[in-house]
Amino acid sequence: MADGNPHLRRTLGTMAIVGLGLGYMTQTVIFDTFGIVSEETNFVVPMAYLMAMVAMGLTAISYGRMVRLY
Repeated sequence: MADGNPHLRRTLGTMAIVGLGLGYMTQTVIFDTFGIVSEETNFVVPMAYLMAMVAMGLTAISYGRMVRLY
């Protein structure tokens, strides 16, 4: 890095990234397992997961395009 051209190294593998993703989802899984969230939202929890999946899909497409251009 002495030449003023910083760069990042890849240190996380696929399994590490999948593990991080599952770790972030753990909190929502606990509430849904006991049905607290389902009862409070009149059982529309699957719709929330569907909306989150669409948002994650669009984000993944966006990241893919950004990586391809970079």
